[in-house]
Amino acid sequence: MDRPPVSRCSSEAGADASAGADVDAGADVDAGADVDVGAVPRSPPLCAAYEVRGLRLAYHTWPSPAGDGPPLFLFHGFSDHGLSFAPMVRALRSNYRIVAPDFRGHGHSGWIGAGGYYAFYDYFDDMRRLVDHLGFERITVVGHSMGGSIAMGLAAMLGARVERLLLLEGMGPPFHDPADALNRIVRWSDVLRRSDVDQDIEGRKKSRRAMSSVEEAAARLRRANPRLSADVARELAVSFTEPACESLTRRPGSAFDAVSGYASGSLSSEASGSLSSDACGSLASDASGSASSAVVWRFDPLHRTPAPRGYREDEAEVLFRSVSCPILSVVGEVSPFADDTLRARHAWLREGRVAVLKGAGHNLHHEQPQATAAIVDWWIAGRGEGDMPACLR
Repeated sequence: MDRPPVSRCSSEAGADASAGADVDAGADVDAGADVDVGAVPRSPPLCAAYEVRGLRLAYHTWPSPAGDGPPLFLFHGFSDHGLSFAPMVRALRSNYRIVAPDFRGHGHSGWIGAGGYYAFYDYFDDMRRLVDHLGFERITVVGHSMGGSIAMGLAAMLGARVERLLLLEGMGPPFHDPADALNRIVRWSDVLRRSDVDQDIEGRKKSRRAMSSVEEAAARLRRANPRLSADVARELAVSFTEPACESLTRRPGSAFDAVSGYASGSLSSEASGSLSSDACGSLASDASGSASSAVVWRFDPLHRTPAPRGYREDEAEVLFRSVSCPILSVVGEVSPFADDTLRARHAWLREGRVAVLKGAGHNLHHEQPQATAAIVDWWIAGRGEGDMPACLR
């Protein structure tokens, strides 16, 4: 497969990364939390894309002056995007070849087309194809939330090609009772008739609820997660959004519903889509990053529908027990998901360790990017518990 050209990732001009346009937004995307003086210096992120049955999927890389190190994949969570790892990436002290994909329907990746929907296992195949597309024989994966479940599925499929896994609150969403299958299917079918999702790509794009500015988006992220610093919240808001199309109507009160999954980490759907920049180009923010127009969240509204098929305990156990590489599962100290079911899932890991990040909630790499980077460096290096970062217990 011919690889598309690599370009700067645009987080503000609404550019479609899959188009390969040469857009430089690195100054905004890579601004934010202070960088550890010992961190490996990196250039602003670059963006490229590959295709899966005609659907163009984006991924981001951070070039390093030190040259290419071992490949490290960063898998984001539900309704999130690959560039949200940027604050953590800037704090990494070891050299890696970093690849942060945008899952289908997220970030700069394409949305599913007319009449389509998504099975969760599409993500597994998408990531397997990306690894092969880039020609890597062995990789390490960091997965947050939904990205952890995808990392586990990929590791089960690739076997020895995955050397290590680091799961950040990534042991999977709540299980669903198979006895509730009919009710789930009916709910799914009912919601698909909702006006904002019962449309083609262009219709769904126009249905997204607009916010007045990037600053409003940042404020909403901080309301959802008070542990976010102002700098990181604004950086995330820049890469999380794109300019709103003129046809969008501002609907007060409920625009923030779109990122409720970000705060809670809930996985309510398995969906995706395709972004075009043409309709929004005239509303681009100014070069300083201070928004001069309304913005919308980048992900496809179809993600906000309940999936017809729940997360099955029996299937998850088979996948988890199939992974043979060392796994570190990091749980936030104040996470809403640290319960007895999590302990049972950890028991499925053949070579698993569990640690707690002090003071963190669900979105560890956003709340504590430097601490999370220290965990990544420690785990990938294979150092012992005596060298465990002090942020862990």
